[in-house]
Amino acid sequence: SMVFLGFADDVFDLRWRFKLLLPTIASIPILIVYYVGYGVTHVVVPVFMRPLLGTHIVDLGTLYYVYIGLMAVFCTNAINILAGINGVEVGQSIVIALSIIAKDIANVNSGNAEAEYNHLFTLYLLLPFVGVSSALYYWNVYPARVFVGDTYCYFAGMTFAVCGILGHFSKTLLLLFLPQVFNFIYSAPQIFGLVPCPRHRLPKMAVDNPLPRRVVSRLRQEVDLDQRTGSDSSSESSSANVVSVDAAATGLSGVHLAISTAMTSFSKGKGRRAKRPASSRRSRSTSAPSAHLSTYMVASRTTFEGAKPLGLAIVRLYECLGIADVERDDQGNMVSVNNLTLLNLVLVRRGRLTESQLNNCILLIQILNSLLAFFIR
Repeated sequence: SMVFLGFADDVFDLRWRFKLLLPTIASIPILIVYYVGYGVTHVVVPVFMRPLLGTHIVDLGTLYYVYIGLMAVFCTNAINILAGINGVEVGQSIVIALSIIAKDIANVNSGNAEAEYNHLFTLYLLLPFVGVSSALYYWNVYPARVFVGDTYCYFAGMTFAVCGILGHFSKTLLLLFLPQVFNFIYSAPQIFGLVPCPRHRLPKMAVDNPLPRRVVSRLRQEVDLDQRTGSDSSSESSSANVVSVDAAATGLSGVHLAISTAMTSFSKGKGRRAKRPASSRRSRSTSAPSAHLSTYMVASRTTFEGAKPLGLAIVRLYECLGIADVERDDQGNMVSVNNLTLLNLVLVRRGRLTESQLNNCILLIQILNSLLAFFIR
C-alpha cells in the first residue's frame, strides 16, 4: 500500500492529509498482528534514566498502541521529508538498515527463543532490503542516473516501521530516526503553515566561476572583433553579449546563462571567420577550450509573506539558537529565512557544498546518530 501511495504522490502530488491518512489505515493490520501475537505494552527505560524513575520497565497500556501507530505514520513520511538531493534518501535508509542488522546479529544468540525469532524476522526483511538499496544507491548517488521519488521513500519507511513493531524494538528504531525527528520538528513551522512553505524546499544549485579566465578573455575578444569588423548583428545584440560575458565572468549567472553564452559567442565567431582579416584568423588547433562549470549547493530561502505570529516567534527562537539564517532589511524587519530542512541547515552552518559533500554530511550525521543510539540502549 505504501508503494502505491508513493507512486500516487509522484504522479498526482497528493495533499498532506492523504499522506497522513493512508499510512494510518495501512498500520491497522500491523497493530492487529502485534496485539494478537505479542500484546506487550511495556517499554524498557534507558540505562541513564533508571535511577530517576526507580525502575527499568514502564507499562504504557493502551497508549503503547497509539505510540506505535503514530510511529508507523512517522517512519513512512520521515524519509520523504528528509530528501531532495541525489543519494540522500537511499543512503540514510541503508545506514538505518545496517544499524538494525548489526543490533540483530549481536543479539540473535541471546538464549531467548522469542527474542531470537524477532531478530531473525528482522534480518529476513532487511538483508534483501539492503542488497537492493545498495544497488539502487550506486545509480542514485550524484551524478544520478536513477531517481527514487516518493515510491521508495514510503516503501523504506514502512519497511522500518514493520520491523520495529513486529520485531519489538520500536524504541531503538525511534532513536535511529533522531535525525528525521529533528528534521520534522525543525520543519514544523513550514509543514503546518506557520511560515510560507514553497512546493520544493531543496537547496539551490549555484555556479562558482562558471567560465575560466582564458575562456572569458577569448569570448570578449570574439565580441570586440565582431564589433570592429561590422558584423551583421545589431549593436543591441553585441551589447547583450558583452553583458552576458561579464555576468558569466563574475559567477553570478546560472548554469544555463554560462553555457548559452559560450555556445552563442563561439558559434558566431566560427561562422564569421571568413569575413575577418587573415591576420585575425586562428588555426583549428588553437580553438578555445571548453568551459568547465563548478557547481555547488546553497541554502534555499523563503519570504515571510503571510507568516503567522507564532511562526515568526519560532523563527526568532531558531535564530537565537543559531539554526536559522534570517535576512533583515535596514529597519531590522525579517525579510527571508532559509527553508527549514536539515539539508538547508547544514548548508547554513557549513557554507556552500557540492551535492556529493552535502550527501556525505547527512550520511555522517546518520552514522553518528546510530552510534549514539547504541550507546543509549
